[in-house]
Amino acid sequence: MKSLLVTAFVLMLALLAVPAYADSIALTNQGILSASAGVGISVHSAVDSFSVDGHLLLSGDVGQMLIETGAFATGSIFTGGQFNSGTWNFTITGAPDVALFANSFAGTWTKLGDDLFQLVGNFTGDDGGSGFTGTTTQLFALEFEHGQACFRDLNGVTTITPVPEPGTLALLGSGLLGLGGAIRRKLKSATN
Repeated sequence: MKSLLVTAFVLMLALLAVPAYADSIALTNQGILSASAGVGISVHSAVDSFSVDGHLLLSGDVGQMLIETGAFATGSIFTGGQFNSGTWNFTITGAPDVALFANSFAGTWTKLGDDLFQLVGNFTGDDGGSGFTGTTTQLFALEFEHGQACFRDLNGVTTITPVPEPGTLALLGSGLLGLGGAIRRKLKSATN
């Protein structure tokens, strides 16, 4: 019975320890460099801060973010809806080759008020063999004139979390299993 409890404890510890090794990256963006709307939304915005684990590392002209929702699966730009075939892209100012790109961008477009809309989307990507996941929340001010959307303002926050590589997870898991075995032997010898 004790060995089953020790094994369960070690497995639970492994499941809880994995997210603790991932750092979170936060980007804030503000303003619209360019935007268009048709069957979906395409917006290009300036990133003005870059934080890691809540600590501000860069502010000012950090980079640019490009969000494209693709066509709405349900709803429209006027009423709100869902999209599931978009892209999300972040490039660093002065280093256009350093970028994060995700083509699995999906989420919702919600009408909050007459001229206020919120886009919330999730994405996953791969950056040179290292995976990442992210969520972005963008608040838009829009006006509609003659059936066309006129983008007035944009403020957003994006959170990105690196996904640990499988080799790292295997190493962590084998170390925890070894620790569990050592604890099991110690408990077994203590009861004899």
